[in-house]
Amino acid sequence: MKQTNEYLIAAYLRDEFSTPEEEMEFKKRLAQDSEFQEELAFEQELFDTFQEDRWASTSEASSSKVNTYEKWFEEEPIEDWKETISSAIKPTSETPVIPIKSRKNWMAVAAMILVLLIPIYFLMNRDVTPEELYANHVNLKDLPTFVVRGDSDAQNLNKLAQQQFEARDFVKSTETLKRFITQHPDPDAVLYIYLGLSQLELNQFEDAENTFVKLQQLDAIESERAYWYLALLQTKKGAYSEAKKKLNEVISNQYFGYQEAKNLLEEIPE
Repeated sequence: MKQTNEYLIAAYLRDEFSTPEEEMEFKKRLAQDSEFQEELAFEQELFDTFQEDRWASTSEASSSKVNTYEKWFEEEPIEDWKETISSAIKPTSETPVIPIKSRKNWMAVAAMILVLLIPIYFLMNRDVTPEELYANHVNLKDLPTFVVRGDSDAQNLNKLAQQQFEARDFVKSTETLKRFITQHPDPDAVLYIYLGLSQLELNQFEDAENTFVKLQQLDAIESERAYWYLALLQTKKGAYSEAKKKLNEVISNQYFGYQEAKNLLEEIPE
């Protein structure tokens, strides 16, 4: 009984020929039928893609089988088949396009593309975490600089706090800034920005909120930044309903960060 191409290719890939006659029929078609060679090339690539325990080099696996069949057929058609397989599977900068002559081969290509796209789809459509939303929109570099005032000790503490913050040592910057604010009754508003962000980076949400509320109450240009930072705080907490309220407040009043607030508002899950 003459077997179909699909049956013989499946038997070859799984090394499951039922009879010696089937194996001989496979070898005969392999030597004489160029379309059979092309179909085998695609099926081989699909088979290697779906075998989790065969992530070693696909080209090495293919070459091994090619060499085996070369021993059986030492004639030119086998060399042509080997070249077809290698060009179809081996990744190169100029991979030749092999003609697709059957509907099955188009389905094979579509299945391979699907295998590659499914992980990308799930990666792009997974729920973003509150931490990621916060990290994507907070900007710890575009901050006002410290205004150094007072005696040398005050200047040194200011410089130290900024260095610690820029080095992302938020534990130390929090300690330094709290000590400075305690020692100086009328600190610059910028210090509250650095302190609140240091606390927020450490997930000290209550302390950070208190710091930003104090910043809001100051009569300073930088005070309006507090509204944006409070929105970021609620976002990082995952309190999306409250975050949306604060973002809308920033946008409607065109406070600092209102353009970025629009982007964040679109990204927050419903």
